[in-house]
Amino acid sequence: MRAAIAIIAAVLTIALAGWKLCHVNSPTAAPLLAKNWHEQLYGLDEHEVSRFIPPPYSPQRMQIMARGYYQHPMPGVMGQLAFYTGPGRGPMYPFGLMSERGDLKEAVEWSTIGEERGIEDPLGKLPVDGDWYVRQEAPVERRVQALQSILRQATGRDLVIEKRSVDREVVVAQGNWNFQPWPLPGGVPAQRVYLYVNNEETNKALHDRPQALFKDRSGYPASELASGDFPKLLEQVGFFCGYRVIDETKGTKPVKIEWAICWRREKLKEDNVAVQQFFGNLQSQTSLRFEIAKRPIPLWYVRERGSTTRPGSAQ
Repeated sequence: MRAAIAIIAAVLTIALAGWKLCHVNSPTAAPLLAKNWHEQLYGLDEHEVSRFIPPPYSPQRMQIMARGYYQHPMPGVMGQLAFYTGPGRGPMYPFGLMSERGDLKEAVEWSTIGEERGIEDPLGKLPVDGDWYVRQEAPVERRVQALQSILRQATGRDLVIEKRSVDREVVVAQGNWNFQPWPLPGGVPAQRVYLYVNNEETNKALHDRPQALFKDRSGYPASELASGDFPKLLEQVGFFCGYRVIDETKGTKPVKIEWAICWRREKLKEDNVAVQQFFGNLQSQTSLRFEIAKRPIPLWYVRERGSTTRPGSAQ
């Protein structure tokens, strides 16, 4: 009899434990699971510099895509997101968004931002559909090495990404750094460099997109506030105007520089008048000269092993 009672008690204990496991009391369990799924996918391990994230996507990721740029809805669009490490970044704040499906050309661009690239025709159109998470501050050589491995797996092709040298139009920065801050209300000098083309264009663009607006002590609207060393500032200058920037400056520069991006116009490179306005605004604040010239620069070229195509025939 005692043995039977012990067996019944054990069965009831097991049944109660099973019921507790199966019966979910908290309505937040499902959202928490989805959140954990997203954060595990959209992040980098300590020694990881690049991660490719193909479908299926997390619910949070689909919500980010549905919001689109500045809350304009894009329901049902899978598209492609790119996330970078750094201040103000993270798994909920993509650096870039595209509504089209991803291909090899976009994969190379996301992973080598600020670098010149060439792709053997027609490799650029190979489907590589998924999101990217990139450690932007990692040396480009490490990012390219990781990208090559990922692309080989994603395409099933024996792809090679190699460094070549080509002549390209670039922006050359010259002169000596001498910060000339903007005067702020009350006569207090500005603490950052402002990247912009003209006041009217910036004010209108940011007025139309208030979600992208930052305010600082100058009262001037900005879509992004950031800081870094002098090479990082030049990288942002190049990204703003669409050119690679070559540093031929002299003298010392601050260890840390703050800047505000006052609305980045797409295809600014195609408007020479606007580009010169941008350079003039930079010179008035930094005392540096910026001009367009040709220089030999490194180019990351993607080809299939066995091919010897030169950069001139690239996409």
